[in-house]
Amino acid sequence: MEIEKKIAISNAEMVTISRAEYECQQTQLTELKLQNQWLLEQLGLAKKRQFGSSSEKMQEGLMDQLSLSFNELEAYAYGTKSATPEQVAVKAHARKKQSGSVTEIVPEGTPTEVVEHCLSEEELICSACGSKMEEIGKEVRRSLQMEPPRFWIRKDVYYTYACKNCEQESGEANILKTPRSLRCCPAAMLPRRR
Repeated sequence: MEIEKKIAISNAEMVTISRAEYECQQTQLTELKLQNQWLLEQLGLAKKRQFGSSSEKMQEGLMDQLSLSFNELEAYAYGTKSATPEQVAVKAHARKKQSGSVTEIVPEGTPTEVVEHCLSEEELICSACGSKMEEIGKEVRRSLQMEPPRFWIRKDVYYTYACKNCEQESGEANILKTPRSLRCCPAAMLPRRR
């Protein structure tokens, strides 16, 4: 009895169509399947282009073919009279490391001009406590100076000052550096010393 109910339900759900409509739907279905397959292939190619291996890498098959041509070229080269099958020893050498120092670039005996940039006596007075600041260091900048018939090295020395009185009282020193101006410090023509 249950089997008869299932058959009755499935018959009610069935739709009858003509043979022509059926064939038309089958051709549309195959066309859609082909189109779907083509689109999936295009998507795979796009993903491979975006995320795949680089074009700079060669495939193994291509490398095998290229190695055959290189072997042929080597065989041809060794077959000629000018080529020698023995390897020629070449003397090894070490490249000199460049430090970028002015003294390595400019020849010895080049005249040197030293320009000291100091603060005036009024500027050396501490703004916090009023005592005189002492020199605690200096910075030297070397630059190559040129005029058409000659060249020389210019050393600009910039001093750094600190107030020792403030350092003793508060533990923090009032530090002052000599300012740099573009007029006295032209652009460097030589690399900085490291």
